[in-house]
Amino acid sequence: MDRSWIRNSKPGDREYDAGVRQFINFAVKNSEGREKLPCPCHKCHNLLHKRVDEILNHLTKFAFDNTYTCWIWHGEKMDETHVGKPKNSVFEEENRTCYV
Repeated sequence: MDRSWIRNSKPGDREYDAGVRQFINFAVKNSEGREKLPCPCHKCHNLLHKRVDEILNHLTKFAFDNTYTCWIWHGEKMDETHVGKPKNSVFEEENRTCYV
């Protein structure tokens, strides 16, 4: 899953908006029915929990935290030692491997 939009685009860019939609879909799918989720905007840094509409507002206003590339607070698994996983389900960055 390409996440270059996190670092290479900004709110309002087509690539950024598509990436945010992809993130929101992923987060909701893995939310286990929770009404509020950690907000990954540059201001909240996943410390504050918000409704999806509030998260969208923050991501438009404050941008996505560009250090949050492995979405562990939104259901993604992280394993730094596992190898042999199929390439299409792995995202690797800075020696981290995230599994979706």
